[in-house]
Amino acid sequence: MKLKDVSKLKNGKKANYSNIGNIPVYGANGIIGYTDKPNSPKNAIIIGRVGANAGSVFYSFKEHWVSDNAISVLPINDRVNPYYLYYALFKLDLNRLVEGSAQPLINQTILNSFDISIPDIVFQDKVVEKILILDKKISLNKHINDNLAA
Repeated sequence: MKLKDVSKLKNGKKANYSNIGNIPVYGANGIIGYTDKPNSPKNAIIIGRVGANAGSVFYSFKEHWVSDNAISVLPINDRVNPYYLYYALFKLDLNRLVEGSAQPLINQTILNSFDISIPDIVFQDKVVEKILILDKKISLNKHINDNLAA
């Protein structure tokens, strides 16, 4: 099926951000600062839209702001687990779909045009359960390594 069949894509908006606030602001490179007001709900996918990191894929477990350098991907039905969709998009290497050389760009038309394989929701939920366990272990190890390096 097409990405547009299971999600709604929305371009981000210019953000006023700083290092204060508790709402992360996502750009094409991931979190670029913080603000006090979200423009996107929790459990959403963010795709870098412009620049060298166009096509990069991020996931936010909490409300966040998507800047004008990124696209928000929101699952629209109960046939897709948002975290499964994140991993499916992450694995696709979306950077290969980027157009332009002076200012690399990926847009909604490009993203909505490709096929994505979505198995039944029971399988997705089982895969996500195992992935989350591994992600938590990786995060803990990274945190321990950061503390040892400090």
